[in-house]
Amino acid sequence: MKALALAALAAALPAAAVEGPVAVMPFKNLNADPQLEWMRVGIVETMVSDLKKRSTLRVVERDQLDKALSEVMLQGQKGAEESTAARVGKLVGAKTIVLGAYQKAGSQLRITARFILTETGEVVDTAKTTGALSDVFHLQDEIVARLLGEKYVRPTGAKAAPRKATPKRLKAYQLYAMAVTTASDADRVSYLNQSLEEDPEFSYALEELEALKRRMVGYRATAQEASTDEGARLEKAMREPGQTAQQRINTVNGLMVHYLSRQQHSKMKELAKEVLASAELASLHEQMLFRLFESERALAEMDAAFRHGEEFLRRFPRSPFFSVVDGLVRDLIRAREDRPRNEAKYEERLKQIEEDRTRDLAARDLPPERARRTNRSHDLERCSEAISLELPERAVKECGVFVHRWSADKDDTFAFQVPSALLMQARAYSMMGNNAMARKIGQRILKDYPEQAREWRVEEIVTRAWAGE
Repeated sequence: MKALALAALAAALPAAAVEGPVAVMPFKNLNADPQLEWMRVGIVETMVSDLKKRSTLRVVERDQLDKALSEVMLQGQKGAEESTAARVGKLVGAKTIVLGAYQKAGSQLRITARFILTETGEVVDTAKTTGALSDVFHLQDEIVARLLGEKYVRPTGAKAAPRKATPKRLKAYQLYAMAVTTASDADRVSYLNQSLEEDPEFSYALEELEALKRRMVGYRATAQEASTDEGARLEKAMREPGQTAQQRINTVNGLMVHYLSRQQHSKMKELAKEVLASAELASLHEQMLFRLFESERALAEMDAAFRHGEEFLRRFPRSPFFSVVDGLVRDLIRAREDRPRNEAKYEERLKQIEEDRTRDLAARDLPPERARRTNRSHDLERCSEAISLELPERAVKECGVFVHRWSADKDDTFAFQVPSALLMQARAYSMMGNNAMARKIGQRILKDYPEQAREWRVEEIVTRAWAGE
């Protein structure tokens, strides 16, 4: 009995804080619930954000982790999950790796995490917490507290409300997770704006949008000239005769990182096809088939992406990227199957939007300015909902109606909305395979909305993603 009491007391006490830098790996979706697949990265990103705000603990950035995972794949080493995590940790300079998982049972969500020493691969601590899906942020707070060596007491009543995940906040969370994982900056802006339309106070989306704007400024300062020179040098080096197989592999890997870091999806696609056709570069086929799949998704070439996603799952069932591709292929299948259901959902959403509009405009003593803004907001919802449900034909129509109606409105409070609607309309045309029209609309954004065009890198999207038919 005394031993049991001591064990219970130890479990109630906070553990020591982990040693940084810390790398948080994507969480596992244990029961493969497709409705919660977005949480694999969503939990990671919100936890990382909270760690940065609450402590001085250094956290490894997502792009560094992606590159390290690619390097481990290239080495072709297999092993236990902990040892793989330790290898990734060493590559990014992390002293502690967090491996996590989640699963939903009924209305309850369970989140677990293991904290692993990079040097030894040893599990030094674990954390486990369970609660309602609406308490997902409180559950994450509990894991973060464990990482920081703090004792966590879940707030109740009014104190718990700011972290409560209402249905609208959960939807905002899902859109945020989609934003941080997409390869396209245009999609990232669109998803973040949709997230904030669902919940204007969703802090994670606000922070990501601001961070995106800051990154854009940095890109513009140095990227163009350096990108052209470095890309040309690597492309030339890849085709130089007399190279050993390892030299070519190293050059191809450098070129891949170059294209990925600059969102050059068309060039990445062509590189992947060239490598996949080379028997000499067979050790890169797993990586390149994954990158080909990613690039085609970013370019809205969904039929080709579906075909190559299936090929990846068939050829590389043990790949670290298997679960990612599996989830995305399932999304593509659902998108095809869900088209009739999405049409019906969209009609329901239009009905709800118009009911909300009628209710909002019926308020007594509503000033004309407020009525105008209300109409504008509901009109934009009609556009963004069509994109959210992947109905490009409806999006082209509704986004076009919004732009026609509100282009002359110079209210600075909503200056981003018209170019945002144009960008969604262009994306819809691209989804339909009409890159010429997408490019035309992108050029209009460049001409009429230069500030937003710079922030969203519209010129690069026009010249790369929508460059050809």
